[in-house]
Amino acid sequence: MPKKQTLSPEILKYSATAILSARLNAGVSQRDLSVRMGITQPLISAWEHGKSVPSLHHLVAIESSLGLSTGELIMPIAYPTHHGDTPTNN
Repeated sequence: MPKKQTLSPEILKYSATAILSARLNAGVSQRDLSVRMGITQPLISAWEHGKSVPSLHHLVAIESSLGLSTGELIMPIAYPTHHGDTPTNN
């Protein structure tokens, strides 16, 4: 059985900040985003508070729901040196 990977606190913080910022910039409430995505509002809250991280499927759905381009939320996490941005540069 493969070992379960855990994310660093920096990645959790970056992910939470990116999702919260994108949602606020789009002028969308957590409730509205949850309805658009067909998920619960507490799940979005957990992501925005760094208690959990959305799956890749959910990240793509967030981007689509907020009118972002595909990969906009995850590219700085996946390729920080290529974008001059790291999870600790917030």
